[in-house]
Amino acid sequence: MKNISKILFGSSGLFVLSLIPSSFVFSQYGGTDTVEGFVDIIIDLLFVLVIVLLALAFLIFIWGLAKFILALKSGGSDEDIKNGKRLIVWGVIAFLVLFSLSSILAVITGTFDFYSGGIPFLPEL
Repeated sequence: MKNISKILFGSSGLFVLSLIPSSFVFSQYGGTDTVEGFVDIIIDLLFVLVIVLLALAFLIFIWGLAKFILALKSGGSDEDIKNGKRLIVWGVIAFLVLFSLSSILAVITGTFDFYSGGIPFLPEL
């Protein structure tokens, strides 16, 4: 079991590194010379963190669902059924909290006119 968790955490670390926004290159913002550039980088990191945590919450939800169904099907103990239900509930709570955080970040970036990722604007001739 420990080997599987090492493999999962190691591969998830590589996945997180692949999600690092291009803002670290500083080419879009001109560096952290201004407060706005620094805040843009922080907001991009928070959006990436929310995406990674949403994926983790989804995995917890699916794991709890699988434990619950397998415990019901195989006539497992009440403790296994409770553990499955608990994981399902915590997965749903994590979804709600993370979607709320994502909405708050979207409102902040829209209200204060910060760059929130996406396709950069092309210069006009």
